[in-house]
Amino acid sequence: MSKKVAAAVLTVVLILAVLLWAGPGQQLKINRIKKEPYSLAFTNIGAKLLESRMDCWARLNTPTSSEELKEILQQLASNLEVGSPEVNVNVNDSTTLVRLTANTGRNEYFITGQSDDRQTYLLVSIVSSEYCDFEREHRAINQVIPMKTAYLYTGAVSGSRGQKGKTELINSLLAEFDTRQIEVYDNQKVVSASGLSPLFRETVECGAHRYNLQAAARYHQDEDLTYIYLGFPLILGEY
Repeated sequence: MSKKVAAAVLTVVLILAVLLWAGPGQQLKINRIKKEPYSLAFTNIGAKLLESRMDCWARLNTPTSSEELKEILQQLASNLEVGSPEVNVNVNDSTTLVRLTANTGRNEYFITGQSDDRQTYLLVSIVSSEYCDFEREHRAINQVIPMKTAYLYTGAVSGSRGQKGKTELINSLLAEFDTRQIEVYDNQKVVSASGLSPLFRETVECGAHRYNLQAAARYHQDEDLTYIYLGFPLILGEY
């Protein structure tokens, strides 16, 4: 499954994240101490940026009909200047799922609404094959409805780096953002570290700590590439 196709698959994971996320639905605001894009951070550690992604989501404490869902999603698509998206509606018992998808060449859009007899979930995922800061898209979405936001940037280096090499990549990438590492995870396949960077104002609380940045690395043998992931404030879903 390609990474872009996986954008649609992660819908359920992100909807569940709504239940766990803390803090207001504002975009991460970068302190302009460092003005370079994230692509330069990847370049500085010898990696190539492959993909940029933004996920925005919200929960409404009211049910929504399929027509109302379509209207909300189409307004989101209009604000994002996405013309003629494909519309799919699935009604199953008390659950209604509406999804709009579009591909503009540069970006892929997955705009999803799910409602049952108690509440409604909204999710907008935008995946770009190049560097994108998503500032315009974030503003356009929040003009329709305030949403929580997470960003994911994916890069790669050739070959296998081993656990030590992956750890060095992660440490170097987090150092680009002056990150104080709080938690490190290593299961012999994936190396991941999360922490707190002074360059970002918004944080998320998990347990006794606050975080606003996470990096991870994993080797994919079939492609002979070590993928590197950088998430703000954390990485959502699988990698």
